[in-house]
Amino acid sequence: PRVPRSNPSYQKWWDILGERRIAHMRGWLSRFDLALFLEALEQSAKDSNNQDMQRMFESRKIFMEGLLDFGIVTDSRLFLSDYAVRYLKRNYEESELPDFARVTSPETSMIYLNLSGKLHMIEGSHSFKLKLFRAIPESINYLDFRTKIVKDSEIRMRLKNAYIKQFGSDKGFLELVHDIHLNWQSKAIKLLREENFDIPSAKLIPQKRYRE
Repeated sequence: PRVPRSNPSYQKWWDILGERRIAHMRGWLSRFDLALFLEALEQSAKDSNNQDMQRMFESRKIFMEGLLDFGIVTDSRLFLSDYAVRYLKRNYEESELPDFARVTSPETSMIYLNLSGKLHMIEGSHSFKLKLFRAIPESINYLDFRTKIVKDSEIRMRLKNAYIKQFGSDKGFLELVHDIHLNWQSKAIKLLREENFDIPSAKLIPQKRYRE
């Protein structure tokens, strides 16, 4: 169902099922997207012996799975590096893999999550800053499933510039560095609550750090 409504395939196979079933399918695909992203991210950290990625993996996994479990992820898209594509194709049949875009990067992969249309989120590997933003700039086309190849820099650096250019400031746009002190989770949760997502903090951080 992740094609434009004007697409003949969508009209033939999906329109007749109704919005509720389409939403269920998009949610299932988002969970599968995230599982594949996390699998490739974890393996990349191990293969490259990247200690920082390995240390941050659990907290990022818990945060994103918490959003899914709370039921606010309504759509997603994978952006896969050369490494991730090779890894997934070694471990899955091509027919088993969901639609994804290629990133012109040997290592950096990303995932986009739509949070009920109120917030948009992009997480990535290899020193990628978590991005949360209230609206998608009109000049950004790589969240469209018709776009198949994306430059690393378009997502990593130019997204914020496009946001500021259209909306006049960076208000409502967060770029968060993954630290070990719960700072990035705290700022992200604050923005989620500003958008009336009453999600418990305990769902988004490791259990061993609840008291902290």
